[in-house]
Amino acid sequence: MYLDINGEQFRILKAEPQGAWLVSCDAPGPPRFVDQRELDAYPRAPAPEPCAAEQGKRRRRPRSRCAWR
Repeated sequence: MYLDINGEQFRILKAEPQGAWLVSCDAPGPPRFVDQRELDAYPRAPAPEPCAAEQGKRRRRPRSRCAWR
């Protein structure tokens, strides 16, 4: 889920009963914790275009390149 906070897009990394850990999509840095009351005030935002495209693809685990298989 994504949020729009003052024109900056954030992704929710982990939601908890007291709030959630967010990371900025526009200026990546360390995650920050936002209290649930603050979180409820921010509008939800659609997933950024690259993320929306990735959600439609099935992720595959890379094959091992070990020669001794």
